[in-house]
Amino acid sequence: MKKGVFVNVGLVFAILLLSMLTFSCMKLLNIQIPDGVYVVGDWNGWVPTERDRMEKEGDIYTFELPQESLNFFQSSAGKDFLVGKYKVIYKSGGRTIVTSDIYVWKDKIAGEKIKIYVDPSKMVNGQATGVGDSEKESGDWYIAGTFNNWKLEKMTYNPESGAYVLEKEVDLANATVEFKIARSTDWKPYELQYDGKSYNAGYGVNARYVAPKTGQVRLKFTFDPRFSILKCEVK
Repeated sequence: MKKGVFVNVGLVFAILLLSMLTFSCMKLLNIQIPDGVYVVGDWNGWVPTERDRMEKEGDIYTFELPQESLNFFQSSAGKDFLVGKYKVIYKSGGRTIVTSDIYVWKDKIAGEKIKIYVDPSKMVNGQATGVGDSEKESGDWYIAGTFNNWKLEKMTYNPESGAYVLEKEVDLANATVEFKIARSTDWKPYELQYDGKSYNAGYGVNARYVAPKTGQVRLKFTFDPRFSILKCEVK
């Protein structure tokens, strides 16, 4: 008799949990707001309001997010790393694009606000592409991949282009180059390992580039922190 009661309680709990998760997803997808670009996070329950609408500046959109709006939590890399996250939602003509979680490392935030940049023409549903912020413009970025036996090397910031760059002469035995970038030389925090799609690219999740030839080549890697564009090319 007790066993039957336990099963029923478990079933009820599972149904309630599923209902809560479904309702949360529906709130995000069934957006009853005017067309525009919005920032969402813990401060608004991940549901956009008019106050979270981004301002248009030419062809892009910007938004200043107070640092205090973010709920910083301990990174999976350990207690020494506090990270927060947000998403961007683009709604236009019945079409909605929602980014993946975009993380920020508290230690790299300069000032009381984070400036967020969005280029809707570059956005891809479920990815970070087309979205970036001032946290990613500050400090250093490092890159590693099959081209250097996965040893993280510091990229150089180019103030004219606003991009981080690394150029390197390599001997390619395989035309497919795998790579990704990180915020430090030990891959921490884990939530800021970027493969061109997600800022939480874990082990084995990498960007890929197919070189036009093998042998001695000069590879150029660039990362645009304002719009999260990561790419590789042969110079």
